[in-house]
Amino acid sequence: MRRGRPYVPCGHYHLCDDTVYLEALDPVTHKPQAAGTPGLAVITNLLNEAMPFIRYVQGDYVTLPASPAPCLVQWSQLASVDGRANDSFVTADGREVPAGTILDVTYRWMYDTGVHIQAFELVQRAPEYVAATFVPGDGVREEQLARSVGHLEALLHASLGHPVTVAVSAVGELPARNGKRRPIRREFRAGLPDDR
Repeated sequence: MRRGRPYVPCGHYHLCDDTVYLEALDPVTHKPQAAGTPGLAVITNLLNEAMPFIRYVQGDYVTLPASPAPCLVQWSQLASVDGRANDSFVTADGREVPAGTILDVTYRWMYDTGVHIQAFELVQRAPEYVAATFVPGDGVREEQLARSVGHLEALLHASLGHPVTVAVSAVGELPARNGKRRPIRREFRAGLPDDR
């Protein structure tokens, strides 16, 4: 911290370039992705002196900034962390939309409509069909959810580039699942490299 200047967080995601090397690759060709476009994160740990360099691919998407913002921290920046490849939604023409984008759409819908949701899952069952399960907050009625579905469909349409039907159900609690809870996920094979 400089004398006389308070510490203010810069608001950027940074990579510790001394310990990690990160690449954002095209998920099909595995060539470097253009900055500003989500790419498959490939990470190399630079700390372990007892092992050869290993490039790790875990299915995460990141976006490197097209123009890094001015910052006192001299490490590389990330524009965004976009989520897992197997959690991405897929458009009718096969384009992937990262889970982070769909999560932002969901938060925008809640903010715009004033619907308080305690927990949710959005599951893409086909390019044009999403099953949405919500645990409503106190005072939220199922009719209020039903009235707001059109706005959620419009936001998803804008993100995916084609009309989407959203089937909404309200429950007291989400069903228990093994492993990490994934509120945004795709449950159909889209013929993408990560669909195994």
